[in-house]
Amino acid sequence: MKAIRINHRIERYGATVPEAEVIDLLAEELWSVPVATTKELVGIDANKRDAAKRTITNVLLAALTSGYECTFFRPEYRGMGPSSHSQDRNIDAER
Repeated sequence: MKAIRINHRIERYGATVPEAEVIDLLAEELWSVPVATTKELVGIDANKRDAAKRTITNVLLAALTSGYECTFFRPEYRGMGPSSHSQDRNIDAER
């Protein structure tokens, strides 16, 4: 949920959906993934693993978007602080 909520808002009728409800929905969908797909997800063949990941992702995405309003937003920048770059600054002169 932390990874989803980093840059997605999950709401119903404009109100935030409780985290426990979303977790329950996703868990229910994961338990309904066919056994063959789960075996491919942990298998040796990378192509089958990638296909299984896509399948599971699509199932989870469909479950989320069919029951909730999911909005992607760009999270606030939390970098290393403001840039020290200045047009007037001459780095070569500072060396």
